[in-house]
Amino acid sequence: PLQRKVVPAYIRPPQGGGMRVGLFATRTPHRPNPIGLSLARIDKVVKNKAELHLRGIDLIDDTPILDIKPFVPHVDTPPADSVKLAPWVVNPTFEAAPVLFTEEARAATLEICESGGSRWFKPGEGEDLLAAIEQIISLDPRGVIHGRGTFKDGSGEMPTKSHLVRDSFVLEFDALRIRFTPHPEDRAILIRGVERAASPVAAAGSNTADA
Repeated sequence: PLQRKVVPAYIRPPQGGGMRVGLFATRTPHRPNPIGLSLARIDKVVKNKAELHLRGIDLIDDTPILDIKPFVPHVDTPPADSVKLAPWVVNPTFEAAPVLFTEEARAATLEICESGGSRWFKPGEGEDLLAAIEQIISLDPRGVIHGRGTFKDGSGEMPTKSHLVRDSFVLEFDALRIRFTPHPEDRAILIRGVERAASPVAAAGSNTADA
């Protein structure tokens, strides 16, 4: 028999600052029909293997690519003054969190990249990998019930169920397992450790928090 997937009708996107909106107004992967569109860059074409390698694509590992189309600027880029963005995208109250690395976490990230341990970044692109991690963590990927948006300096609104707030989080990105916590004093997120993910195929962006 056909099994129906139950998905939440409302989502709190990270940039929403707690704003609750309908799932079709977000880019959550938890949707009735999980087919998405993403810009991508062609990295290389291996003709003798009929392989196309893409970079910068917004999807998680093992996601099948159903189709590829060329980018046509005059069709795919509407005039800026005609675009209406979702409220959470332009939320004036949202402020990305500063991200800090411990010396050990920074060194480990560079070493993994330099030794070929990254699937998406080549040796010599360690700084780009650090920047990608910082960009993701700055959006505060903690679950709402686990303290997203709250920090040790007292900023942010504490969730109603404060006993569910956690201090330690793990996010798997690329081939890395990233451990982070709220900064012990400031409004910032501290990346305490970076190591190779235990699984050879770790979900990009999978984490211990809810969407």
